[in-house]
Amino acid sequence: MDKRIILISAVVLLGLLAAGTASGALINLVFPEIPYNYTSYVTIPAHSQNEESFVGYYRINGTGKDFNFKIVLPGAENNEDPLCYTIDGLNGTGELDRININYNTVAALWNRNITGAVFATPMNGTFTTHCGNWTGYGNFSNNGTYFPGQFKIDGPVTDFRGSFQFVQDGKRIKILADYVYYPHLQDQLAKRVVNTFYM
Repeated sequence: MDKRIILISAVVLLGLLAAGTASGALINLVFPEIPYNYTSYVTIPAHSQNEESFVGYYRINGTGKDFNFKIVLPGAENNEDPLCYTIDGLNGTGELDRININYNTVAALWNRNITGAVFATPMNGTFTTHCGNWTGYGNFSNNGTYFPGQFKIDGPVTDFRGSFQFVQDGKRIKILADYVYYPHLQDQLAKRVVNTFYM
């Protein structure tokens, strides 16, 4: 873990213990200045004999409420339509509209449990994405117990619309996705898909 994050976490932890609360001026002053950079693995398992599974990585970086993310699945560009996926992967930007850093957040960071810190922190925000020739947008929210979101993708050939839920699965994050896809702008032809991904 970055030494700056450990130092800032220690300062925040002491402030929380002194104030006895997770809200207040200290959190609001410190969080906007915290830089972060996190990289881990992502897995998209095959759900039928006709599908191929993919293993790659995702990277999230930002400062405070503004962040960027990237998902790369090496080899997928050889099996997917170049209008949908290229070697550049999926790229996006996002913004946290609200975040409530609390004692559980700081305790998880202190123990180097990034996943635990994310799930312990109530927040909501929005994001935009692009991959190949499509663009997308969505939102997410976490009340400390339930962590859902919604998304919409507009592609040159196919559009997608649906919901997802982040679920803590040990050190991994499981993404439960429930969405429909249909020929561009023809949502009356929508087909439903329920899928699970791992980060």
